[in-house]
Amino acid sequence: MKKVRRSILYLLLICVVIIAAGAQQKPVIAIFPLDNPTGKSWIDNLGSAVTDTVYLSLALMGKYEAMRPGTLFPSESALTDLATQEDYDDVIFGQCLKNETGYKIEIAVYDRRKDAIVYRSSEDFESVFDSFDVADRITEALVEQISGVKVTYGSLLVSPGRKEPYRTEIDGVDMGEGFTGLERIISGNHVLNFYQNRVGKEELVTVQNLVIRDASQTDVIPQLPWLTKREAENFREIDLRIASAGVEPVRNNELENAFSHAFELASIPFLAEWRGSIADRYREWKAVLGSLPDTNTYQTRSYQRSSNSQFGSKLNGELIALPEEPTTSSVPEFLNVINRGMKRNNPAINWLSEASINVDGKKDDWAGVNSVWNDALDDAFIMSDGVTIGRNISWVAAATDGERLYMAMETSDGEYGNSLTYDFNIFRMNLITLRMSQNKNERNYYGNKLEGQNWDTARHFEASGYFHAKAGEIIEMSYPLELVEEWIDSPSGYGRIDFAVQLTDSPWTQLDVYPLEFVLPYMYYAIRSQ
Repeated sequence: MKKVRRSILYLLLICVVIIAAGAQQKPVIAIFPLDNPTGKSWIDNLGSAVTDTVYLSLALMGKYEAMRPGTLFPSESALTDLATQEDYDDVIFGQCLKNETGYKIEIAVYDRRKDAIVYRSSEDFESVFDSFDVADRITEALVEQISGVKVTYGSLLVSPGRKEPYRTEIDGVDMGEGFTGLERIISGNHVLNFYQNRVGKEELVTVQNLVIRDASQTDVIPQLPWLTKREAENFREIDLRIASAGVEPVRNNELENAFSHAFELASIPFLAEWRGSIADRYREWKAVLGSLPDTNTYQTRSYQRSSNSQFGSKLNGELIALPEEPTTSSVPEFLNVINRGMKRNNPAINWLSEASINVDGKKDDWAGVNSVWNDALDDAFIMSDGVTIGRNISWVAAATDGERLYMAMETSDGEYGNSLTYDFNIFRMNLITLRMSQNKNERNYYGNKLEGQNWDTARHFEASGYFHAKAGEIIEMSYPLELVEEWIDSPSGYGRIDFAVQLTDSPWTQLDVYPLEFVLPYMYYAIRSQ
């Protein structure tokens, strides 16, 4: 009984495989060029118009595997052997002849399953002036005969706007390089894929969905990108390597190789004028990084936000102060203002993830974001007996969606205590502090922008005007990215956020700080401006 059941299962499996294979296999239709015994070149053009339209119509239907053999049609007597040897299901062939009144187009279809010619059609015309109307009628009738579907046609005009090389596919059918449209394309929904080869390998750069309507022209202006996905990834990798070189020692020639690769990418012959401006930006960046400190300097430097900060004294005994008004010559100095004391908790230079975050005090939409970090639970600076909740940072996150910078923090107990403030300190030549203050169970959100690192000149700005904030299971804030350029080091894309918990009593003692060094891609500024 088991053998019988097993045999039945095998038979069913074989049947399923056969049915599936049959369902996937499309009839193969070979479309041969029309013979032209007249020798006239315009007849060749007419024949090509007929066979091209038939081929594309059948291919775009998606039900057939249309083929155009690279040889001339042999003869009707050879049809059986030809179809069998080449595994053609159907063969379309024909000719254009000179007759007593003018010319005649003849076209026919051979069916291998029936081993017979199942369709013949012919049209007479007097001259080249009425030849294309005849070609349209005979083509439409032939496609309807094969497909059993009433077909209509429109036209398509493709105008890319920029003289950049590209290849086009319509519904997966290759239309070749520099495709500019079709006078006749079957009506209905179609998908245009545009491909370019910019970095040694062709990739899909844009997709256009369109509807072709009967007897109407559809115009398409494809938006070819300034950078392809692969190019952007390459530039990002370079940017991160260069930016990292500004804050940690580099191996021999590593920085020079990174800049060489950037200039190579910027010289690719696409959008040459725009890419020339990108090359200029990299030259500026290279000039700024022309004199990097030695290895010993990296190992001894840290930074101090203010003279009474508990942060600096706890982490490192040797501190340097940032100049009150940094100049271009001091930018390399600024790039190295890095605190090494938090090395065990603070990650290396980080690339901010791209994500759109809803500032609602909930953690769920940070799932899947890479730029999130856990902080150690035993690294609080001051273990104050008077503060028992909400004092220890356990998780921080940062991301950008191209419009705003998003930041979040969470405490180890998920509570946010009274008499505490929770700060997001954004540091460059100016200091911006976005703050949530908890007092008597009332939460207030505000910010300070300091000119020249001087608290006395701090300017308060309204939360609604500049940043969004919300506290719940986590504290979230966001800031307009267009203002990032005020504090991000523009040549390198380097920036820093200190996530901090502070006592509100004077002095504002920091209980816990998580410093985050990050990089926004240098190319980001150029891309966003476009």
